[in-house]
Amino acid sequence: NADAAGGVGAHIDDVPRLPEHALPRELRPYVLLPQRCINGRPLTRTLSASQVENYLACPYRWFVNSRVVTRRLDVEFGPIERGNFSHDVMQRFYERLAECGLVRVRPQTVDACIEQMDIAFDEVRADHLRGKYTHGKYAAEERPRAIRGALVPLDELERMRVDAMREQFHEVVRHEADLLPIYEPARFEYSFDKQGVTYAGRPLGGRIDRIDVAPDAGSGKRFVVIDYKTGANVDAMACPDPTMQLDEGEQLAADWLPGRDRDKAPKVQTLMYATALERMTGGSAQGAVYYGLRGPSIAGAVSSALTECEPSAFPLDKKACPYPGVKGRSRVKRDGDMEFPELLERVERGIARELDALESGAIAPRPASDSCSFCPLTMCEKRR
Repeated sequence: NADAAGGVGAHIDDVPRLPEHALPRELRPYVLLPQRCINGRPLTRTLSASQVENYLACPYRWFVNSRVVTRRLDVEFGPIERGNFSHDVMQRFYERLAECGLVRVRPQTVDACIEQMDIAFDEVRADHLRGKYTHGKYAAEERPRAIRGALVPLDELERMRVDAMREQFHEVVRHEADLLPIYEPARFEYSFDKQGVTYAGRPLGGRIDRIDVAPDAGSGKRFVVIDYKTGANVDAMACPDPTMQLDEGEQLAADWLPGRDRDKAPKVQTLMYATALERMTGGSAQGAVYYGLRGPSIAGAVSSALTECEPSAFPLDKKACPYPGVKGRSRVKRDGDMEFPELLERVERGIARELDALESGAIAPRPASDSCSFCPLTMCEKRR
């Protein structure tokens, strides 16, 4: 039995405790800092679309990745490095097409474009091996920019894997010959960091992989925002009109975002940048899609004008979902009634609510069914 004298001076602490993962009120302003400092100068902090997606996937995953931050020490040969390489190849490829007057891939120029792709592939491969960009827009710089996350094969097997990627890019060239026939690729790796544009009431940063533009048809220049994907199956990123699943008189949930109704992490990057570009340019967004380079294939959300045009904007792809949606032979209940501009507006309102929650300190784990695969918190009690 315990000696009663051992409890002398002890007291019960009955001060109320915050729930797990709840932040004290005085710490909440530090979750999302409004400024950052570079070379002693304070700059407005921007949120990229990928950071927003990370928060939508799981608030606690965002907190660990963005505010705790872990860093890798070793050079790796993984999906991040392969993705960096693929993005660089696509950018250099279209730079070369512009330089030689081809501009875009057309059915009659496929062979010539494959030759340009091979040259671009070899140039980027050499740059990644030396760790510096020396071709294209970087060639004129006195001090070539270092490559972060370069793809550097260290043995024969890894070199063979890089070699195998060449044929994948040939397939991309063939696929592009019929893709968005009246559009031309106009911007690559376009950065929003210094554009001063806001989204959901916050400064927007980050970059989008590609913007294809068509001539003005009376409502400003038309454009399609494209994000490359090198590992994921883009079919899962299709964004069908959600009103096709509603019963008569039924309304969408107030917190609806693409994918959330299927317990998936919302994919909103292209939709966010489409809205931002409309705001900046006065143009008309016609689509926000994901381009799977392994396949290749397209998925995402587009205006009905793109799916109804002749020739077809996506002759090889069925996952570029039109707005409003059309019932067809699928299991949906009816034709949809959400126009593409309404989709963009609804997504922005939904993201504004989520960012309000972030600024109020909401960082408790809330993972979607596919959010935990790449999360470093392997011991999280909410892991799925």
